[in-house]
Amino acid sequence: MTLTVLHNAPSRIRNWPSTRWRARSSASIPKPRLALGAALSSFFSFGVGALVPLAPFLFARGEGALVAAIAMTAVALFGVGSVISLFTGRSAVRDGLRMLAIGGGAGAVTYLVGMLLGVSLA
Repeated sequence: MTLTVLHNAPSRIRNWPSTRWRARSSASIPKPRLALGAALSSFFSFGVGALVPLAPFLFARGEGALVAAIAMTAVALFGVGSVISLFTGRSAVRDGLRMLAIGGGAGAVTYLVGMLLGVSLA
């Protein structure tokens, strides 16, 4: 019954949720070419970001590689946070430290889970 009523309703009523959402969010209808560009940009950004902590393990082993990975990742996180401040208008140091804290916390949790599961660098 609901489908019949909705089907027979005028188009302005049928499209009301969509129209209301667009008006509230100031969103426009997505364009496939822009979406593809955003998806590819995001994919490559994540790929490059994932290489930062892995790079030391290509050249070294054990604790030396771990220390280098932590240092490189910390510098990269702080750098990305500082660059974000260009768009937010906040302090570069503040945003850099914020990103470092969030990324460092995530890394610490990951390391602890690995320790609990018995994963080692050997």
